[in-house]
Amino acid sequence: MDEPAREPQARHGLPRPSIAYVQHVLITAAILAGFFLVWQIREALLIVLAGIIVAVLLAAAAGPIRRYTPLSHRVAVALSALVIIGVIGLVSFLVGSQATEQVSSLTQRLPEAVSQLEERLGMPLTESGEDDGQEDRNGNGHEAGQSGQQPNSLIGMARSIVGQVASFGYAMAEILTGAILVSIAGVFLAMDPDTYKRGIVMLFPKRAHERIETTLELCGVALYRYLLGLLISMAIVGVLAGLGTWAIGLPAPFALAMFAALTQFVPVVGPIVGAVPALILAASEGGMMILWTALLYLAIQQLESNMITPLIQRRAVNLPPGLFLLSIFAFGILFGTLGVIVAGPLTVVAFVAVKKLYVRDTLGEETGVPGEGQDGPL
Repeated sequence: MDEPAREPQARHGLPRPSIAYVQHVLITAAILAGFFLVWQIREALLIVLAGIIVAVLLAAAAGPIRRYTPLSHRVAVALSALVIIGVIGLVSFLVGSQATEQVSSLTQRLPEAVSQLEERLGMPLTESGEDDGQEDRNGNGHEAGQSGQQPNSLIGMARSIVGQVASFGYAMAEILTGAILVSIAGVFLAMDPDTYKRGIVMLFPKRAHERIETTLELCGVALYRYLLGLLISMAIVGVLAGLGTWAIGLPAPFALAMFAALTQFVPVVGPIVGAVPALILAASEGGMMILWTALLYLAIQQLESNMITPLIQRRAVNLPPGLFLLSIFAFGILFGTLGVIVAGPLTVVAFVAVKKLYVRDTLGEETGVPGEGQDGPL
C-alpha cells in the first residue's frame, strides 16, 4: 500500500511554521513598531494632549451658554472662545502695564539677588563664564587687549550676543508656534468631540467598542473636574501669594503671585518651585525678610495641601500624592520639561483608564472609577 502523503517539511528536516505562529510574530512586530512610532512622535502626542486640555476648558465654558440659550454646541464653543479671548485682553489692558513692569523688575532683580547671596555665602551659586577663564590664562585682561586681542574679544562678545538673541528668538518662536497649534487643535476638538471619539473607538475590535467609549467618557469627565479644581487652587494660591508678599514688603508682588499660581499647575513639585524667586529676593535683603517669606510660603503650602486641595478633590478627582510624584519623575524622564508640565492631566487619564479597563473589566475587581455618576463638559 502507498504511504499517506506527509506534510511538506522545510529544509534540514524542520517543520514549516504554522499560520497561527506567523500571525503571532506579525502582531508582536506590529506592537513593537507601534511603540517605536509613538516614541518618535511623543512631542506631537503631548501637543495633542494639551489641545484636549484646551478643548475641555472650552467645552466647560460653553456649558452655561448651551444651558441658558438655544445656541448649538459649535456656536457656544466659538462664543466661549471669544469670551475667553476678550477677558484675557481686558485683563491685559487693565493690569498689563503693571504686570509687565513687575515681571521686568523681577527678572532684573533676581540676578542681582543671586550675586548678593553669593557674596553672603562666600561661594558661587552659578558657573563662571568663559571670560574669566580666558582672562586667567592670559594672565591679565589688559595685557591681552594691548597685545592685539581686543578686536577678537569684541568680535567674540558680538557673536555671543547675537547667539543669545537668536536662541531667545528661536525659543519664543517655538513657544508661540506650539501655543497656536494647541489652541487650534483645542478649538477643533471642542467643536466636534464625538467625531474624534468615534475615530478612536473604531481603532479597537468591535466587541470592545462599548468599553472603550465608556472609558473615554470617564476620562473626559475626570479630566474636566481635575482641571476645574486645579484652576480654583491656582487662583487661591496666586491671591494669597500676592497679598502676602505685598504685606511683608517684597518687590514685584504681582509677578511673584503669577509665578506661584502658574507653578501650581504641576502637582507636588510646583508649589516648591513657586517659592524659589521670593526666597532669593528675600535672602538678598537679609534680616527678618527671609524668615517672613519662608513662613509665608510655608503657610500657603500647608493651607493648600491640607485644606484647599482636599476640599476641591472631594468633588473632583482624588489621587494619591505619591502617584503624582512618581508620574512627574517618569514623564519628566520620558518627555522632558513639557512632560513635567502635563504630568497631572496625563496621570488622571492613565489612572482612570487603568482602573476601568484593567482593574475592573480584566481582573473583575470591584473598584470605583473617577468620573462615574458625574457630568462632564463633552
